[in-house]
Amino acid sequence: MAAIPDQTKLPFKVALDVVLQGIRIRFGRSVVTISGVILGVAFLMSILSGIVLKEGVAEEDELRLEIQRMQNFLEAETGLVADRSFAVIPVGPLSTPEARFLERLKRSQASEIRLHDPRGLLTPAQADRLRTLPPDRLMEQASGLILMGSAAADDLDLDITTVMTGARQPVIALSNPRATPPAPAPGVSVIRLSRELRPEEIRAREEQARKDRFRDLWIIAISILVTVIGISNAMLMSVTERFREIGTMKCLGALSAFVRRMFIIESAIMGIVGGLLGSLGGFLFTLVAYLVTYSPGLVFTGLGQGLGLLAFAGAAAVVIGLVLSIIAAIYPANVAARMLPAVALRSNV
Repeated sequence: MAAIPDQTKLPFKVALDVVLQGIRIRFGRSVVTISGVILGVAFLMSILSGIVLKEGVAEEDELRLEIQRMQNFLEAETGLVADRSFAVIPVGPLSTPEARFLERLKRSQASEIRLHDPRGLLTPAQADRLRTLPPDRLMEQASGLILMGSAAADDLDLDITTVMTGARQPVIALSNPRATPPAPAPGVSVIRLSRELRPEEIRAREEQARKDRFRDLWIIAISILVTVIGISNAMLMSVTERFREIGTMKCLGALSAFVRRMFIIESAIMGIVGGLLGSLGGFLFTLVAYLVTYSPGLVFTGLGQGLGLLAFAGAAAVVIGLVLSIIAAIYPANVAARMLPAVALRSNV
C-alpha cells in the first residue's frame, strides 16, 4: 500500500498574499480594527509625549507657579488686584520672576499701575503702560507699593512716610527675596512676595505628583485594555464572517497552522499600521495642546532637548501596538484553526 504523502506546507508569501487580498475585500472591517489600534496607541503615545514635553517646560511651569504665588501673597494683603491701583519703584535690576510678575500685573484688571523709576532701571518694554508719577503723588488711593529688585530701598533716598501719603492701604511688598526692606514707618506693613515653600505646600506638590503618575499609569492601562479588547472583538467577528472561507481552505488542504498564521499576519499588519498612525496622532495631539498653553519657541526647544526620548517613545508605542495586536489575535486565530471543515461549510453566517 502506498504511503500517504505529507500535506504541502504553504510558504509565508502565500499566507501574506491571502491576507492582503482579504484586507482589500473586507476593507471596512479592517479600518474598524485599525481604528481600535490607532486609538489605543494614540492614548499611549500622548502620555509618553506629554512626559517628554513636560520635562522641557518644567522650568516655565515653576516660573508660572512662582508668579502665581507672588500674586496670591499680594492679594492676601491688599485684596483682589482687579479695580485697584498699585505703585512700582525699582530699586535694582529685575529678576526674571519679577519681570514676569510685572507683566502679569499689567495684563490684570488693575485700574492703574504707577511708576517711579529715578534710576531708569526698567526697559522701555517693561515701563510700557505704566503711569510715571512723582513720589508725593505715587500712592494716592493706591492699594500697595511694590519694591522691585535686590538692592536696598533706602539707597534711593526716598522718605517712605512721604511716599505712602494718601495710600488706600499702607502696604509695601518686596518682590525680590534678597531685597532689603526700608526703614520702618508708622502704620506701614511690609510683606515679601517671594518666599520659601511651606512644608504643607511641598507635601501638596508631592501628593499632586503622585496623583499625576497614578493617572498616567491608569490611562496607559486603560488604553492597552481597550486596544486588546477591540482587536480581539474585531478578529473574532472576522472569523465568524469567514466560516465558509476557512472551511473551503481546509477542504482544499490548508493546515491549521496556515489558518492560524493567516490571522496572526493580518493582526500584525493592522498593529504596525495602527501603531504608526496612532503614534503620529498621539504626538501631534499632545504637541498642539502644549502649543496652545506655551509659546512655540519654548515647546520646540523642549522638543529638541528630548528628541531622543521622543523617538524611543514612538518606537516603543509602535512595538507595543504590534505586540498587543498579535496577543489579541491569538484566541481568534486558535478558534479559526480548530474549526472543522464540515461544520464551517454548514454555517449560514
